[in-house]
Amino acid sequence: MPEKTNTPLLVAKASCLVFLLALVMTLHGCAYTQPRNAGKPLTLKINKAAPRPPASKSSDEDDMLEYHGPTQVHRNLPLAGTRWEWEGDLKPQGIDGLADTSVYSVEFNANGWFDIQADCRRGAGIYEANGEHIALTVIKVSHSSCRHASQADAFLSALETARTYRLNDSQLFFDIKHQTEIMVFHRKP
Repeated sequence: MPEKTNTPLLVAKASCLVFLLALVMTLHGCAYTQPRNAGKPLTLKINKAAPRPPASKSSDEDDMLEYHGPTQVHRNLPLAGTRWEWEGDLKPQGIDGLADTSVYSVEFNANGWFDIQADCRRGAGIYEANGEHIALTVIKVSHSSCRHASQADAFLSALETARTYRLNDSQLFFDIKHQTEIMVFHRKP
């Protein structure tokens, strides 16, 4: 049986995504210059579903995003193909570590999407990096209810407000806008 498509809802979602991308590029790009190694442009075609990373299965899988109109997006993805687990926050007195780091992770894919696990919640988003600057936008997150002591909301909020990143050996650091704390991740194979 063919699936019923709610076209006005899909158009509204696509418009919202285009607005978010324009906002991120505006905030990010006043002094933006195209990197020499920017790679091939990603071309989104009329009425094609956005490429979804295969690992981003969630209970809300029926919410597909569709883009309308020809668009070219040039992306710089230096973290593509890496997976990281959140260790905790680096504070002036040291790392405020998590009891279980395996339930908070972010995996950067080569197609410009990232997969997230935030305790019992799973989701996906889009990202771009330029030099030391990074922009992450969470597009979809499952609505699962996590245990009482969960850090899921804080983790998701911090990811979206990350403005710069640094790599040091097998660690990744995100500087969070308007915060003195720094998110610390360790690399997973």
